[in-house]
Amino acid sequence: MRSCLVLMIVVCLSAGLSAPAAAQRPVIAISSFEGTDGDPYSEFGEELVAYLDSLFGDRYDFRNLSSAGSTQNLERVRLQDDVYFAICQEDVASFYYTGGNAIYAKGHGGDMSVTAIARLFLEDAYLVVKPGIDHPRQIKSMYVGKHLSGSYATYSSYRAYHRPIPWREVQEGDRYSLLASGEVDAVFEISTTPYPELLRIAENLELQLLRIPRNEVSLESDLYKTSVIPDSLALGGEAVDTISVPALLLAKRTLPVEIADATLLAIMDRDLSRRVFPRTYAYLSAFIENSPRDDDSLTDPRLSKLPLPPHPSVVVSTL
Repeated sequence: MRSCLVLMIVVCLSAGLSAPAAAQRPVIAISSFEGTDGDPYSEFGEELVAYLDSLFGDRYDFRNLSSAGSTQNLERVRLQDDVYFAICQEDVASFYYTGGNAIYAKGHGGDMSVTAIARLFLEDAYLVVKPGIDHPRQIKSMYVGKHLSGSYATYSSYRAYHRPIPWREVQEGDRYSLLASGEVDAVFEISTTPYPELLRIAENLELQLLRIPRNEVSLESDLYKTSVIPDSLALGGEAVDTISVPALLLAKRTLPVEIADATLLAIMDRDLSRRVFPRTYAYLSAFIENSPRDDDSLTDPRLSKLPLPPHPSVVVSTL
């Protein structure tokens, strides 16, 4: 009897040890931004993850990752197995594909693994300067963004026009702390308008904006559009001419079709988009309002002439 009991215990323990563990859901992450309050990259990432989790959360583990910006996002979706989405400025995506620029010396035109889903929103270039500076040639030092940021990518196009540059480039530290302390005279950055954070900072520092004409952006200038920062947002109360560049949603080509289809529908369908992206819908809708269709084209501006190969879901949706 005792031997039978021992045998039963051993069998039970063996069964427990050999029982298969619960299968883990595969991770599908989006690389967005560093998570600053109100930043549309990180907020869009949070909203997309919540929506996809409501549809497919029983099968996939959706996550929103913070990052240094567009270049790191693109590198992650290309090289990191669990990152299937990335938000990236269109100029960064184009530089990656064509090469021969300050961000990517070598082009990746033959790489079909990274695809584009759709344009999301427009971002404006801000050249913020201290009082008394009326021309770029008066700038002695400028914060130009971290190397992995979209701001630095656009700055590289602006810098090429102004060479030899008279200012010292700064890439580390808090940009407006540096400006307030006098360590830099100017800040170059790309940001989605409206930009209330800048207005709050400028109120104390008496900052102003310099205009950025489109002809002062020399690298692949067709990527940039003429834009205007309205008087309600421009420092000093006067509208300022600048350039804008769209933010793209990128995806691995291997992104499951059902997830790509659901994502594209949430972006393209206005009624659904309002519900899925309550915090970032204003940015998404502003892109359409500021990007009318060409008279001779029926293609939605969110999908036309994408700088990277379109995801198969985008191709099917436009047929």
